[in-house]
Amino acid sequence: MRHWINLFESNDLQQEINAWQPPYGLDRPRPEDWEMFRNVRHTCRANVGGGGLCHEVSEWIEHKYGWERQAGTYLSPNGEVAIANHYWNVLPDGSILDCTADQTGEGHDMRLIPLNDPEHGRYDEEWHEDWHPAHEDYEGKVITTGMRKPEQFNGNADFDEQDRLTAERGSHWWATDPEQFQQYIEQQIAYARAGTQNDWTPNDIERWEVWLADVKKRHSGGE
Repeated sequence: MRHWINLFESNDLQQEINAWQPPYGLDRPRPEDWEMFRNVRHTCRANVGGGGLCHEVSEWIEHKYGWERQAGTYLSPNGEVAIANHYWNVLPDGSILDCTADQTGEGHDMRLIPLNDPEHGRYDEEWHEDWHPAHEDYEGKVITTGMRKPEQFNGNADFDEQDRLTAERGSHWWATDPEQFQQYIEQQIAYARAGTQNDWTPNDIERWEVWLADVKKRHSGGE
């Protein structure tokens, strides 16, 4: 049993999450599944003091529903690296299920993206030190129908490109819904302040507060 299962142990909601058993072979979420995804996301974040927690949420979904969890890079609408090392699930028909899409700052809560939707291409394979178009073993194999082409590789691993763009443009520079994103950050600060079971909560509070100040400044026209 994976370590994340230990997150769900104490209160009634956590017990409900542990006991949850969706029908075998379910190929799309039902209304009650969406509510459970939201509960799982809340519980993961509350237990560790905030954060996107895409890894844990998508792994729980894979464990309970059998929908493959994929790791990759989330791209901006024009194909630049927004979030490296993001996680999501893939349904049997190829649709992408992203239950931590609220962290993107684009007005989403959770997303179900059909295979033929242009937004599907924003979920791409991750280019890193051992896997990128210039690597001798790279064969152009993609894990999704990502929108990037091999010729777009500029020599940077996605994590480095993410950090470069963030340094140049500010955190979540691609965000299109600043009000929603501010609410997301404020919720993470609340999780971090309430968290008492981890050593990195104080640092996380500071990080979230810096992000919040940056987003408010940029979207109010401040310098």
